[in-house]
Amino acid sequence: MLLRMLELNDPVNYPVNRIVFCDTEFEFPELYEYLDRVQAFIDEHYPERGLKIERAYSKMTWKEKFYGEVVSGKAKGQIRGAPLKLYPCWWTKSAKLDPMDRMAKESGMDFMYIGIAHDEQKRIRDTDERYRYPLNEWKWTESDCMDYLDHHNIALELYTVFNRLGCYMCPKQSFRSWYSLWLHFPDLWKDAKFWDNESLRVAGHGLTMRDESTLEEMEKKFKQGYIPKGSVGMECRSCSAISLKQEGIISMDDFFEGDEFERDPEVIRTDGAYAHLNDAEKIEWIPPSHKNALVVKTATLNDWFLDNIDEDPEDADCFFDGADD
Repeated sequence: MLLRMLELNDPVNYPVNRIVFCDTEFEFPELYEYLDRVQAFIDEHYPERGLKIERAYSKMTWKEKFYGEVVSGKAKGQIRGAPLKLYPCWWTKSAKLDPMDRMAKESGMDFMYIGIAHDEQKRIRDTDERYRYPLNEWKWTESDCMDYLDHHNIALELYTVFNRLGCYMCPKQSFRSWYSLWLHFPDLWKDAKFWDNESLRVAGHGLTMRDESTLEEMEKKFKQGYIPKGSVGMECRSCSAISLKQEGIISMDDFFEGDEFERDPEVIRTDGAYAHLNDAEKIEWIPPSHKNALVVKTATLNDWFLDNIDEDPEDADCFFDGADD
C-alpha cells in the first residue's frame, strides 16, 4: 500500500507525510530486516521525499505489564501474566493503540491509512473519516498486493510460511500456526515456551489456554509426528480489536482486564481441559464501555474476536514417521 501510494505521487488524494511502525518487540526477526529493505527501497526510488520509517513503542515494557497486577474486576491485584485468548489483548493496547494515538496527537494528523485489502471487508470499519483504506479504494485483494510486491522484488518471505503475521507468540493463533513456529523458528519457539511456562507459574494460565496443551506438551506431540489441521495463518483477532476501537465500537476501557472468565480457575479447568473454548461462540460479551448504555448491542465472542475457534488438539491431518523427515 505504502509503496503504491508513493508510486502514484498524488499528494492531493494520497499524501504521505509520516511512516510509523508500532513495534511490539515480538515481531519475527525477518520482519525487522524487511523494514530495512523497504527503507532502502524508499531511499533509492523516492529520495526527494525524505521519508523515514519511525518506530513507536509501548511506554511500559512487556515485563512491567506481564508481571504487573490486574487493576480492576474480580481479578484485581492478581499478576496479569500473558494476554488472554478470548478478549482484547492488553499488549495490543500498550504496544499498538497507545503509540498510534500518541503519534496522531503529536502530528496533528487529519487521517491515517489502514492496510486492509479489498477481500477483507469484515475487517473494514469505514464510519470514521479519520481512517482510510486505500487497498479497498483500489479494490486490491491480498493476492494483488503480493503480486505487486513480487513485481518490485520486495515481497516478504515470511508469507511462504504464514498467511498472516502477528507477534510470534500470540495466544490467539491456531495450533497449526504454533506448529509452523516450532518447525521453522526454533529460537522463537524456545522464547514462547519460556513465557508460556512463566505465565502458568505467575498467573495460572498459559499462551494456549488449554491445560493439556502447553507449548511443551505441543512440542512432544510435534516430535511424535502430530501435524495439526487448519490454517497456517496467525489467526490473531487483535487486528479486529484495533478496527473496532477505531470505529468507536469499543474503547480503551475494554482493554482493561479483571472480569474475564478465562481468569477464573473454577471455570477454565474442567477435568484438565479448557472445555469452554469449544462453546466460546455461544458466550455473550458486552464491552465494559457499553455496560451503562441504555441500548447495548451485544455480540458473541465469536462475532467480536474469534472467527475460528481452536481446532481439536487431537485432530490431525496426518502423521509422519520421524520428527526430522
